[in-house]
Amino acid sequence: MDSGFISREAIIGMVVAFLVGLAVAIAVGGLLLRLAVQWIGRFTPGYWRCVGVVLAAGVVGATLNFALAAVLRFGTPQAAIALGGGMPGMGAAIAYSLVGFAIAVVVNALAVQLLLRPPEGGTLPFARALGIAAAYVGMGLALYFACIAVLLVLLGGVPGVAR
Repeated sequence: MDSGFISREAIIGMVVAFLVGLAVAIAVGGLLLRLAVQWIGRFTPGYWRCVGVVLAAGVVGATLNFALAAVLRFGTPQAAIALGGGMPGMGAAIAYSLVGFAIAVVVNALAVQLLLRPPEGGTLPFARALGIAAAYVGMGLALYFACIAVLLVLLGGVPGVAR
């Protein structure tokens, strides 16, 4: 008899899939950050150092985004609804995404500046770290959209949309 709840096995499967996906995302993020540093920073940091930077920036960025979303969503619900016009909440969702994108770039730039050292010593200038972070986040977004496009092609288009 179906109780309406998700089974324990399904929850365990979702948690395992989430953890595997997170590990793959961090590993690929380390490669993308290393590529961005080679391209913009003109030096090659160690892979595991880049993975550490991705992990640290991800934790800080996710925490800041969560806190900001909570403040914006629950602190000013009328303003969030008003931003959407004919689609209540859509404007707020777009605003949250843009602010989250800006937070991601700045947090990654700070992590790159603080945790990656060029071979000549010292720290990277913030402008260069910001360029590295922007390239890294841009490459991550491009890879994300490429994966979505491949999945849509493999699925035969957008599910539920007639051709």
